[in-house]
Amino acid sequence: MEIINLWAKLFKHKVTTNPIIGIELTKQATYQPVAKYISVDQQQTKLIGLIASTLAAGSQTDSQFKVKKVRQINPEYCLMALLGSTFAAAEQPKSQFRINKIMKKIE
Repeated sequence: MEIINLWAKLFKHKVTTNPIIGIELTKQATYQPVAKYISVDQQQTKLIGLIASTLAAGSQTDSQFKVKKVRQINPEYCLMALLGSTFAAAEQPKSQFRINKIMKKIE
């Protein structure tokens, strides 16, 4: 029973006791995924689309491009990926990591 209480204190899980069985149960925390990319506002979309179309067209003046979507990397995602890989690489500095998904705890 002391291990469960220690676990609850370390990870701040709420502990409840089942009166029938007498076993303590922890409530599961819920998580939501953090988006890797976020949308850009309309004014920046026009400017970025104009610059990208100009670079893509090059010397072909009669070509046309349509920019459907412009997204930027989420700064929160970038920070969490950097911190996670830094902590994971503390023991093995020459290692490489790939971040598949970052989840955020919902309070």
